[in-house]
Amino acid sequence: MTIRRALITIAIIAAYAVIMPSTAARAGLFGPSTEELANELNSILEAVESGGATEANIAKLEKYIRSNPKGEFTDEALIEIAVIYTEQKDFFKASLAYKTLIERFPGSKYKTDSIYGLGLSEYRKGNLKEARAVLESFLQVKEAKIQQKVKANHLLKTISSVEAAVDDKAEQPSVAAILPLSGKYSTYGEKALRGILLAAGIYGKTGAPEAVSYDVKVFDTETGTAQNPNYVAETVASVAKNTSVTGIVGPLLSRDAEPMAIAANKASIPALILSQKEGITKHGPYVLRNFITPAAQTSALAEHATTALGKKTFVILYPDTPLGKEMATSFTKEINARGANIVAQTAYLPDTKDFSDILLALFKIKTETKLEGRRRISEFTAGVKADAIFIPDGYEAIAQIAPFLAYYNLKKIQMLGTNGWNSEELIKLSGQYVEGAVIVDGYFAESQRKGATDFATLFETAYGYKPGIIEAEAYDSTLALTRAATAGPEREKILKAILSSASVEGSAGTIRFDKNGESIKEMFILKIKDGKITEASKSAKKTP
Repeated sequence: MTIRRALITIAIIAAYAVIMPSTAARAGLFGPSTEELANELNSILEAVESGGATEANIAKLEKYIRSNPKGEFTDEALIEIAVIYTEQKDFFKASLAYKTLIERFPGSKYKTDSIYGLGLSEYRKGNLKEARAVLESFLQVKEAKIQQKVKANHLLKTISSVEAAVDDKAEQPSVAAILPLSGKYSTYGEKALRGILLAAGIYGKTGAPEAVSYDVKVFDTETGTAQNPNYVAETVASVAKNTSVTGIVGPLLSRDAEPMAIAANKASIPALILSQKEGITKHGPYVLRNFITPAAQTSALAEHATTALGKKTFVILYPDTPLGKEMATSFTKEINARGANIVAQTAYLPDTKDFSDILLALFKIKTETKLEGRRRISEFTAGVKADAIFIPDGYEAIAQIAPFLAYYNLKKIQMLGTNGWNSEELIKLSGQYVEGAVIVDGYFAESQRKGATDFATLFETAYGYKPGIIEAEAYDSTLALTRAATAGPEREKILKAILSSASVEGSAGTIRFDKNGESIKEMFILKIKDGKITEASKSAKKTP
């Protein structure tokens, strides 16, 4: 048992020992007694110690905290889960746990550690002002450990140097980040913001041109739109009046993409859209898109499947959603263009769990039942023969579908997926059923490509975790914008520089844009091999 967990356990036992039996008995009338709460938490902590911070053990801690929001030992549970999230580098959840402990238990002996932990978490999230305020308050705590105060002082010096680089002066060049930073999409907005901050040079000379650091003006589409339906368009118009703003990066939601595109083109300010919304760049020359699109994915995947894998016949199984339909249509077009054939395709409702009837109909499967002794054995024969199956959905759906393919003796068919498959959760949920599957994505942190490895190293150094596609696309977009801004302050020159540049190295390699404002970059072809997602090919056709 670690020293920290041992101390927490001792604290639980000691606290319970001083409580009168009558108090425990009275507590039992209205809910769990103090003894029961102590034993429950002690059991959870022992499970964490012996089995590690598994999803199940974390869920138990979270349930304990929810069930006992101001309980006798809930501060011990909060500090435990906060430290776990910090070790896992999930600084958003860690920050929430530290804040909860500080607010609910102002007299807790873990309050001092929580203040320092909160300051560190806010810093790693990129919230520099919040981190400074928390760390400065930490230095005023008499009970704070000398070692922690030294670390806090060092962190404050780092924050000071960063803040000096982004001092809000009128002449300092800046980028406007317009993203969903509250509500149910905030996680995605925060991911994009971290990529933008990194490329803007907030954490040193990582992305911005040498000797230049860009201010980042941040706008929350969720809070703003809730108060004003025209928030996005009005924000773009307002931002465009500030001559120090070189361009805009965002939004993420399709709902906001069109208002931004229209307003940006009207104001003649470059906007790099982070959205899959179809036809978004048609709103004018100042509207560019740097985000993984259905066309980019299906083109790269079709090229790899027909050329590298030699597949000739395909079936498509897609969710009955606008994106699913678009993916199916695009993949059909790309396969036919390469002389291969789609021999069958069908849709399914997004919430489907049982794919028996769907697969039986799609592959025209015939069932033959035989007796082997007293056992009835079903044998399945597919009337539709295909080399590969394309399923443009997320990993949760694939985890439902893959076992059915194996059950109906379709184990040898090559499975092809989009970037929604690219998650370690797919391996955990599906195991051997997805072995050999091929996936396309716009970024892969484990890639050996120089641009990908350089970005992954920079990002992990700054934030403490490996980036994904959203962080990468936001980084690349900001990088393209800041590099082009060296052409001159006039936005027309910046736009021309973006469109003509072929020398900016981003997370996927060279970044460039076609005449329609769509980014052109190399897709990553991945393969599930030996239970791991690996890079299947170092080169795939460059696709818009």
